Amino acid sequence: MNKHWKRMPGLDKVLLLLRIGLGIAVVMLACFQFFKVMDRAVDLAVPVLGAYLLAQAAHEWKQNRIEAIVSVCVAVFIFGVSVVVWFGK
Repeated sequence: MNKHWKRMPGLDKVLLLLRIGLGIAVVMLACFQFFKVMDRAVDLAVPVLGAYLLAQAAHEWKQNRIEAIVSVCVAVFIFGVSVVVWFGK
């Protein structure tokens, strides 16, 4: 991993760390909802998951463009649903 990390471009390092942080945030918010620490933690976890998918799309854009496009489409859908849930009530 150390050699692979040194060969990675700077943007890929930032995107990888962003994806790790967003993934941890999604898991924590899901646990908060599951253990009833926060009442509406899932309403926050879903947009964070969308941000994770956007970071994944940016990371995958050079290697697998179809996967990146699908990730962007799913992220847009997630953000659209989040807006409806937040402001539609």
